[in-house]
Amino acid sequence: QLYSQALQVRPAQWESSLRLGTLLMGWRGRHAEAEAALRYTVALADQRAGVDHCAPRTNLGVLLTERAFGSGHGAGATHSAAALRSAPAVAVEALAQFDIAVRAGSCNVARLNAARLLTEAADAAPLPVGAVPDELGLLGASPEALRAAAAKQYIAALATALLDDDMDTVEG
Repeated sequence: QLYSQALQVRPAQWESSLRLGTLLMGWRGRHAEAEAALRYTVALADQRAGVDHCAPRTNLGVLLTERAFGSGHGAGATHSAAALRSAPAVAVEALAQFDIAVRAGSCNVARLNAARLLTEAADAAPLPVGAVPDELGLLGASPEALRAAAAKQYIAALATALLDDDMDTVEG
């Protein structure tokens, strides 16, 4: 309630929006509200110079990954027919959010989440070619290619962590 009140008083307070979205991510049944808050945070961050895009874009990517692959991700997870139809578009958007966060600055958390998404995509039903735009090469890729892309993300995260002396990020 406090974050919502803060946003009513100061709608451009992107930190309150980020915290509200992050908090709502953990509450069952509040994912739509969390997504709206995180999308609002990203829009605010895009309007300001010098804002760190790591947290809002990574959190939005994590939320989208959960939507694409459901809770209890992986090969044994069950999905509704509607969820399977929308999974490719949602997965591609999640990966794009991680990619933007990485390109905006050193965001190993986004790299690690991209690697997890690629691994989950390799374990899930194949994402059909032509279902959505595919600038990042996710759709139609073989499970082996997706796992190789995930390995590249893990390696890049490890290399960055070693250079930045930040091994806590990759150990988590």
